[in-house]
Amino acid sequence: ILNAVSGEDSLENCLVELSQNIFLLSGGSGIKELQKINDYQRQHLLDQLNSMPMGFDYLIIDTAPGIDDNVLYLNSSVHERNIVITPEPASLTDSYALIKVLNKYHKVTKFSIISNFVRDEQEGLSLYKRLSDVTERFLNVSLDFKGSVPLDLSLRKATKAQQLVVLSSPHAVSSLGLKGIAKNIKNVNDI
Repeated sequence: ILNAVSGEDSLENCLVELSQNIFLLSGGSGIKELQKINDYQRQHLLDQLNSMPMGFDYLIIDTAPGIDDNVLYLNSSVHERNIVITPEPASLTDSYALIKVLNKYHKVTKFSIISNFVRDEQEGLSLYKRLSDVTERFLNVSLDFKGSVPLDLSLRKATKAQQLVVLSSPHAVSSLGLKGIAKNIKNVNDI
């Protein structure tokens, strides 16, 4: 993504095809320059995304946890925000902070929640309810539960091998969770 932001290359040329009709625009890791992009560069990036000729059905932007300027800008610019939470206490704290800031400064009132790295759907729903209880008490926002991704052996193996678990183990519990979430997102967008 740094090549596209800096103007060294087009955004389209920076895409990597992972699977048929699935592309990745890598943000890189540990690239200090990406922490310092300005408003013009952020807007230029979004303009490039909007003018891509490839006709994507969905664009998923995976931002870092927290509330830095890039995270807030990207989350305030999208149609739907899917906040991914894990059982780690820091995850709930970071997610609540993001929801609070987007609500207060960008007037965002609707968020979708996905529970990740949980034992099962019940733990995922419980995690969602914990966050929902706090937001209902202190914020004027709506949270929608999209589903859970259980951390199973198939997901661990696929992650280690840098593979898509839904392709390497399509019947694994984690794959079924991901497919359910994708269906929930698609159904909402079809309305």
